[in-house]
Amino acid sequence: MPEAFNLDTTIIEPNSVADVKFSDSSNPYISGYLWENEKRGKKLVSKKQNLTLPSENGKHIIEIEAEWENGNSSYVFIVEVR
Repeated sequence: MPEAFNLDTTIIEPNSVADVKFSDSSNPYISGYLWENEKRGKKLVSKKQNLTLPSENGKHIIEIEAEWENGNSSYVFIVEVR
């Protein structure tokens, strides 16, 4: 895992689902991706504001891309599946 990602790691169970919410109560279109070899890799399953996280044990870098009518933003976090 690249040292550039100095983020806290959240421990999760296999096949956990993240419910993505924004403080302004907006509901953008979301996409999720695993990062592999320092680049965007496999697309994660998403349905409305839910994102299915990895099931394989170990640490995973996750990117969430949110798209609104007037722009977009990406968010990155690390999970460890146990």
